[in-house]
Amino acid sequence: MKDVAYLVNYNSRNKGIIENKLKYCESYILPVTYPPPVPFTSEPLIRCPSDPYSCFNCLNDLDYKLEQIICTFDFILKIYITTLPGSEYPYSCGKFEIGKFYQGNEYDVSSEISYSVKKDCSCDQLEAGVHILLSMKGPWIRTYHKYDVMQMTDLVYLINYNLRNEEKLKMN
Repeated sequence: MKDVAYLVNYNSRNKGIIENKLKYCESYILPVTYPPPVPFTSEPLIRCPSDPYSCFNCLNDLDYKLEQIICTFDFILKIYITTLPGSEYPYSCGKFEIGKFYQGNEYDVSSEISYSVKKDCSCDQLEAGVHILLSMKGPWIRTYHKYDVMQMTDLVYLINYNLRNEEKLKMN
């Protein structure tokens, strides 16, 4: 009789009867109750990107070499660094907000960005406040439909924000 299978309509009317009869069977395992599923939220989790493979570039001013290749950058942004990276890991994370787009599609990018910096990278420009960020798309990571995380690699330039640098950006 081991090769025979029975299909029984298991419902609230016969639940007690079936379970009572099954408890005498050797192979019966009590039904497992699972917790209710966690509802899906459309809000992405803020996360820290992995360890960048290189250090980012720091400049006080836009120099003539950078001005010649400025049109090759995917994003040129005015940013507000709100959270500085910590140093308890081989890499560390912080956050910045985007204040203005000089170049790039603002609908592709979240307004608040989590970033990671390699631990042994140092830069005077990496401090809370206003800066200009020039970047290729390579270091950016998309969550759902927007870029909201980035690694500060050698494809990123962090430049002091001042009126002279802003004027140079507007001219290009």
